[in-house]
Amino acid sequence: MKRKKRKEACQTAPLYRFRTKFMLACFSLFLVLTVAVDLTVYTVYRQDVEQKETESISRNLAETAKNLRTSVLSLKESITYKTESSGIFDYQSNLGEATGYSVEKKLRTFLELMRSTGVPMQSVYLKDIYSCRFFCDARDPDLPLAQFKDSEAYRYVEDYTEELFRGRGSMKWRWFSDTPNTVYLIKSTVNADNLHFTGVLCMAVDLSYFSDLLGDRNYRVALFDETHDLLFSTEERFLQENLSLSQAEQVAEDRGFLWGQAEIQRENWVLTGFVSEKEVFAALTALMRTIVVVEAAVFLVMALFIILISRSMTHNIGALSENFRRIDEGKQAKRIEPRSNDETAYLCRQFNAMQDALRANAEQMAKDSTLREKAEYNALLAQMNPHFLYNALESMSSMAKLAGQTELTQAIQALGRLLRASISGTEQEIPLCREIDYIRQYLSLQDMVTGGRISWDFVIDPQTENAMVPKLILQPLVENSIIHGLQDVLEEGMIVIAARREGDELVIEVSDNGAGLEQEEADRLLREEETDEQRRDRAHIGLKSIQKRIRILYGSPYGLELEGAPGSGTAVRLHLPYRGENDNV
Repeated sequence: MKRKKRKEACQTAPLYRFRTKFMLACFSLFLVLTVAVDLTVYTVYRQDVEQKETESISRNLAETAKNLRTSVLSLKESITYKTESSGIFDYQSNLGEATGYSVEKKLRTFLELMRSTGVPMQSVYLKDIYSCRFFCDARDPDLPLAQFKDSEAYRYVEDYTEELFRGRGSMKWRWFSDTPNTVYLIKSTVNADNLHFTGVLCMAVDLSYFSDLLGDRNYRVALFDETHDLLFSTEERFLQENLSLSQAEQVAEDRGFLWGQAEIQRENWVLTGFVSEKEVFAALTALMRTIVVVEAAVFLVMALFIILISRSMTHNIGALSENFRRIDEGKQAKRIEPRSNDETAYLCRQFNAMQDALRANAEQMAKDSTLREKAEYNALLAQMNPHFLYNALESMSSMAKLAGQTELTQAIQALGRLLRASISGTEQEIPLCREIDYIRQYLSLQDMVTGGRISWDFVIDPQTENAMVPKLILQPLVENSIIHGLQDVLEEGMIVIAARREGDELVIEVSDNGAGLEQEEADRLLREEETDEQRRDRAHIGLKSIQKRIRILYGSPYGLELEGAPGSGTAVRLHLPYRGENDNV
């Protein structure tokens, strides 16, 4: 029922035309190749552009770092020189005459000197060795020190005074978020004559100083001090969030930036350049757009070409499909005239030839119907021949009994029962008790043939009598024992047939006390296939054939086991699944 439904579903399902599939295959192949080529070109070109851009940034930064280092060294020297020339710390040699006004005046002089050299210095704060504090702002001379004390720069000087005192003559650059447009130079000053510490100068410089030094570039730059804290950046977000070097690198990576670095010697600064990947690959993106447009135009031209070609290529297949559909509907097929000379044309010609042959065969079948009926009648007669043979054997048995030939009567009756058991019935399996009865008949007949020189015994477990076994499976094994095992035994030959149950298995053993054979020979008989000569020779009963029959019926876990030794007889064990007469296979 399920097969019928599946067949009906297949017949009612929509069929895709060959032409459609051909076009889809061509278009799919074109698209796959196009996408593969585009991806390859884009990937290679992108890697090349990325590598060159990164190298360019790194080279440019290295050159800029050298110039910046030179400018910073020049600024340090200028500050040292201007500090001395303006006499800022002269009051420390005569503290009695020193006043705050005079010190602040000299600070203003220092500011003017520095600004005259092009340094956009905005203010200067002084904290001397005596913890005296002075402040001067170039933009607002009246700006009080108290207002500067609210800045992060002031708190930094206060927090790190002792560290600054130890670094005699050193200068640090710092940027603080409360004054985003200013960078501070914090210099520890000493007396040039005795090298004694004189104080700390905190100078505020407009960030335009770095802007002028770094110049205009087609990428963003950021400058970090020796502690990797931010000093300057053209990227507003870096200034707003006061990012460290590692944080800036993470932000650049997250936002899709390419970047390079250069170290400024002696200062231990890091100059970093960032450029957006979108800007770098803008030309590549434009190129890929152009390529896609060209490919789309090629695709349209190719589609038109495929449609024209497919019409001639698929005509023959379409005609074949149409004819098969007509045949399925019970209509007469039409003769096909191929349009193209290719493999499909050969199919069309073969279809025409097949149609001609079918018509001829239909006519011939009508003529042969009488002959077929006659053949069937002869087959029925052939099936009746065994019954004639049974009846003939019964008549011979009656004649022998009237003549007083008792042994001959018994032999004919045993032969008849054997013949009836071997030919009658179509079942593959029978109960073990029926198989044993057949073997008893067979042994009785063999006893007459051999003159009573062979004895036998049955050791059958009662619970195995109704177990199902393959029909006539034991007769070849018993025959093997008589022909091969007991052939040279003139008296006291013995065959034992035993059956027992071992778990889910039925084990049947046929053993004899004949000549036996080597175990290697026994294993070889089970491994090797029978030759044609062995199959024709009834003196050789093929154990391999029995093995194959068992495994066809039950599978590879079951089969034969052969055990023997020279002079000690041979034992053949059958391992079969234990199943009752009413169990399913």
